[in-house]
Amino acid sequence: MRSTLTTGPKLRDHLFERVHALLGQVKIVLLIRDPIERLWSQIRMIAKDTGRDPVDGYWDIVGEFACEKNSDYQKFIPIWQSNIQPKDLGIFNFHALGRDPESFYKDVLSFLDLPTHQNNRTSEVVHQGASSSISPEIMKDMQSRLGPQIDFLTNTFGESWKEGSARMRG
Repeated sequence: MRSTLTTGPKLRDHLFERVHALLGQVKIVLLIRDPIERLWSQIRMIAKDTGRDPVDGYWDIVGEFACEKNSDYQKFIPIWQSNIQPKDLGIFNFHALGRDPESFYKDVLSFLDLPTHQNNRTSEVVHQGASSSISPEIMKDMQSRLGPQIDFLTNTFGESWKEGSARMRG
């Protein structure tokens, strides 16, 4: 079973109870992305979907969609940690996937207690958006908005979350 959760702050304890009732014992793989890169990616996606330029439309998009709420790691990681046993919650760094896909793949399979094997396709690019630069003004705003999240990740996982280590401990 694969699920993508983009609204971490909306998690509630009863959802975990329901998952356990439906699936029993499961292991969860949680990917953590740099909050600023995650926010910029979402801004770009919304801009594309609404026919706007991400730089020109940044201020409207941020105000209209409250995008930074999806980077509220200091709120939703503790919810995951309080509802899932440490042995069943694998927190992995999204950037390790791009840096060394083969090692990332092996780390995730190891966490899931699945056998590893040679996969010659792990280096294939599946999806890569066009690059887009962030103006200094927008970068400063995103750093201001997301500074507490960056501090939380550093305090919880140390510098490893910035370095792109695959499995993050905390």
